[in-house]
Amino acid sequence: LKNELIEEKNINITDSILYAKKIQSAVLPFKKRIDKGLPENFILYRPKDLVSGDFYWYGHFDDKIVVAVADCTGHGIPGAFMSFIGHDMLNYICNIKRELSPDLILNEMRANVIKLLRQKESTNRDGMDISICVIDKTKKEMQFAGANQSMLYISDNKMHQLKGDRATIGLDECRHFSEFNKHIVQLEADTVFYLFTDGYMDQFGGEQDRKFMFAPFKALIFKNHLKQLTTQKQLLEDALDKWQGHQDQVDDILIFGFRIFD
Repeated sequence: LKNELIEEKNINITDSILYAKKIQSAVLPFKKRIDKGLPENFILYRPKDLVSGDFYWYGHFDDKIVVAVADCTGHGIPGAFMSFIGHDMLNYICNIKRELSPDLILNEMRANVIKLLRQKESTNRDGMDISICVIDKTKKEMQFAGANQSMLYISDNKMHQLKGDRATIGLDECRHFSEFNKHIVQLEADTVFYLFTDGYMDQFGGEQDRKFMFAPFKALIFKNHLKQLTTQKQLLEDALDKWQGHQDQVDDILIFGFRIFD
């Protein structure tokens, strides 16, 4: 009888999470919409569990395109709750308030999370790390700001890394932080951009059962950056599968790559 009760509860819980997965998938940007603004792109998205704490966001506003990649506290159901909060905040800040400067978007998101989760009056320290790109077609530039996340881009066969600020979207008493910084890249040649969370680099595998790490990740990106974006995605997936082998996935994985043509 106990086994039957446990099995029934497990089925009910799994069904609820599967339904939550449908809702989370529905709020993510449609690929066809992204393809209109960024014809050459790929999204490698592998939740650790049925639902994910990683999410991506996309918005197109006249001559500007906004792309965001976020890694929320935890994974699974807690991470998914935070991803809904992050997604909703981006919708409000960008679509309703029309704030399209990446640094100011992050400043407002941080203030909103602290207020919404009452972090100054409680012990809650949930939040998210996030990177935001704004492509300004009129000025022919890419603006970037990051919270504990960086961005890679390759132009003229040279790889560059833009580092975000060492601050999260949420309250952190250990750091006296005021405002996020904005970085600008002039689009003077064909350029490939990569936004990502740390799940790919943190995956254990290989003969020595260790993390993949950032340096091999950058080398893999650079080796294949001239190929079509769909091909790059497949090569990244193949390398991850080979590295991971029979190991369990340790975290949500998300990489968003896109090419801007001069």
